[in-house]
Amino acid sequence: MTTCSPTLPSDNSQFSYQLEALRYEERVLVDNVKSNDKLGEIVKNKLSSLGLTAQESEKINLHFDEIEKVTLLLLSISARLQLINTQINEKSHQQRGSPIECQSNDKHFEMTSLKTQKPNDLQLIGGDKQNALLSNSNLCDQLSALVSKQQKLLVQLEEALQLRVSIDHRSQTIEEKIIRKYFKDCDNFNEFLEFTKLKSKLIIDLRQVRDKIQLTEKQLKS
Repeated sequence: MTTCSPTLPSDNSQFSYQLEALRYEERVLVDNVKSNDKLGEIVKNKLSSLGLTAQESEKINLHFDEIEKVTLLLLSISARLQLINTQINEKSHQQRGSPIECQSNDKHFEMTSLKTQKPNDLQLIGGDKQNALLSNSNLCDQLSALVSKQQKLLVQLEEALQLRVSIDHRSQTIEEKIIRKYFKDCDNFNEFLEFTKLKSKLIIDLRQVRDKIQLTEKQLKS
């Protein structure tokens, strides 16, 4: 008896399925963001009904804006760092086995082989070899530029993390001096904490899903 092997799905059909699943996940997350925003409004209305002052309300609103901004900042820097690290790994892989060695000096790459060559020596090098040397010297320059960008992003990441720590401390101050002042029962206080925690988490989850959607769309087009 002749048997037929199952037809394997093509790469495009797999990407299409992934894209459909990711877009569904995005819609769910958007709905969750809206639900959490409504929860935030309910919490703020409860606080207002209990005597929250305009100044205290402004402090809370500014704090929520800070949470959103620093979360997006950390996501942006992390994404750029990931891209730079990937590019550095690719360039480093290309550089292996080449006639030029890129020496690391103070976290920057320097091209060494061509610097040891005299002008007359370069003229004696065959055309293909000379082109390879020049091409690899450009590769070292590219690596140096990428590592320089990487170091700058690491500094920015450290500053953003310090800012996040400062905002977390401010959260504790707001919780203790403002929220507990009005929400003396655990239910309302926990509701506020849930809203604050979900706000950051949903921003991160939604950004990650949208990045995956963008990547999958590129894979479908390629």
